[in-house]
Amino acid sequence: MWPSRRSSARAPARRRSNALSPLAATIARAIERATAAGVAESAEPERDAETVFALVLDGLDDVTLGRGDSAERGEYLWKFVAGALHVVPTSSPLPEESP
Repeated sequence: MWPSRRSSARAPARRRSNALSPLAATIARAIERATAAGVAESAEPERDAETVFALVLDGLDDVTLGRGDSAERGEYLWKFVAGALHVVPTSSPLPEESP
């Protein structure tokens, strides 16, 4: 059976998603570590990571196309994410990830 036109159109997005999933997984692990350390709150680290990653990609797109300042976008994104995850400011780094 030949793939439908609709499923063929989704293939590039699916490939891109698969290629970028390790980056979202890295963000999820960081959120899990921060939650375990008590410096952030997240009931759904994977979903939160996907949302954060989508916002990062959107900001990169805007900056790349000259629609924003990278420093301002980065600062705003951090404030937004820190607020959403109830990040507690701390001077000590998170424990290292176990291999």
